[in-house]
Amino acid sequence: MRRWPLNFLESKLTAAITMAAGLAIITYASLSGVDAWNEYFQYFGGSKFIHLTSIDFSLLSAFAPFWVYNDMTARKWEGKGYWLLPLSLIPFLGPSLYLLLRPSLSAAPVSQSPTVLDEK
Repeated sequence: MRRWPLNFLESKLTAAITMAAGLAIITYASLSGVDAWNEYFQYFGGSKFIHLTSIDFSLLSAFAPFWVYNDMTARKWEGKGYWLLPLSLIPFLGPSLYLLLRPSLSAAPVSQSPTVLDEK
């Protein structure tokens, strides 16, 4: 029961759903009309919430290659998936493509020391 979050996050099904959701959102945004984009830019200038969430999304997308590289080194996959690093700069689609293609973690336990929950 304790490993279900890791199994859920490691699942290729979860990665595929994330990729499909990203494609759907990007398709929806690109097919919206000029009026919708003009309204967004109007709210971007007038609403602090929309302004801040847009900047937050941009910053998190800019940091995605760092986290992809960090995960690649943890999985010892540096030499094989190097082409995914520049691709991870594409917001939402790059990291979700990496999640879909990355190898699974080894079966070795993460921590050898007993935890507080194990002792109770």
